Amino acid sequence: MQHFGKYNTLQALQNAITNHSLISPYVAKVTGQTGLIYSVDNNVITVPADPVFSISNNYVSITCSTSGAEIYYKVADDSVWTLYSSPILISQNTTFIAYSSKTLETSNQVTYNAVYVAPVVTVENPVFSISDNYVSITCATGGATIYYKEESDYQWSVYSNPIAISQDTTFIAYADKDNHYSEQVTYLAIYEEPDTPIVDYSTQHLTFNISSSGLIKTDNYNENQYSYQKNNGSWEYITGDISVVAGDVVKIKGNCVQYKHITFENCTCGFTLSGNIMSIYNENFVGLTQLTISNCLDHLFEGCTGLTSAENLILPATTLVNYCYASMFKGCTSLTTAPELPALSLSSEGVYSSMFEGCTSLTYIKCLATSFDARYETSSWTRYVSASGTFVKNSSMSNWTTGIDGIPSGWTIQNAA
Repeated sequence: MQHFGKYNTLQALQNAITNHSLISPYVAKVTGQTGLIYSVDNNVITVPADPVFSISNNYVSITCSTSGAEIYYKVADDSVWTLYSSPILISQNTTFIAYSSKTLETSNQVTYNAVYVAPVVTVENPVFSISDNYVSITCATGGATIYYKEESDYQWSVYSNPIAISQDTTFIAYADKDNHYSEQVTYLAIYEEPDTPIVDYSTQHLTFNISSSGLIKTDNYNENQYSYQKNNGSWEYITGDISVVAGDVVKIKGNCVQYKHITFENCTCGFTLSGNIMSIYNENFVGLTQLTISNCLDHLFEGCTGLTSAENLILPATTLVNYCYASMFKGCTSLTTAPELPALSLSSEGVYSSMFEGCTSLTYIKCLATSFDARYETSSWTRYVSASGTFVKNSSMSNWTTGIDGIPSGWTIQNAA
């Protein structure tokens, strides 16, 4: 193979025939530009084919039909040629120039205007989900930013973490990536009331749940007979009134002595009651349902005007004794809900006498008694309660009277389930 450079066409042909013994009718291949002869190979003068451009998805490819030829290219404004090896990605309209080369022979230079086509960016719509009253928003488009707002709001927020709701709430959201936007999606998040945990108050000590500061008043007739615990601290003997503030939780335990039981009359704090009343009758109170000491819990909370509810106070005794609960809540003017009274037989004198007398806010009593077999069992027990309320009775009990010694006048009567 021999490279001749630029010669007069006729002279080049003559030299080729002389040097390579070309005999007619062999034909020399000559470029389109008169006077350029490049090589003679196997008695034939050869020139690499011109490069061919193509473009797909903004990648420019260059090929040459001449086997073994190398392709050199550059951007039109560049001065340096680059050996082509793989498709070239463009980000704007770009003019390329390329030529083919094989063993010092070169093709024509080919110019190609590669037109950039902006890719179509699709941003997926955001997707809502909800779990345990927390709303989550996702987008399948990687790197997208999610914006959301409540339907009634004007300002959008960038989503980062699940959103807690406390009521049914309508949200709107869209996704953005590089100024490409999804559609706006509307979602109604339904609030679900959380399950209320079931608490076995029968296993808990008598508990004061404090709503406003003041004193738990204590008339303790026998020192070291009763103890209290504040906010899960250590147990301490009760030697006087207990000072409390809102949020405090105070538990009481002890052992009852005839006519010397503790009382909490005229407390000055606000509170509700929960737990088992038997924890101040016997420290080993769990499962205990029998009272044996007369007057053992009478006047217990009398005059506590800050007591608002005893709904979660457990009075588990089914065997009662004389005046055991007499005047227990007398004068508790803020009390709205009484504890359930499970005893079926009221066979002891005065067991509930004056128990709720003067509870002017009381609107709910549940008493499961089926028989009255003594005197004064319910004497004046609902005097001066609220003018209206609900009284839940045992469905088999038909001997209730109406008035201050029975079911309050004007109250709705229901049978226990």
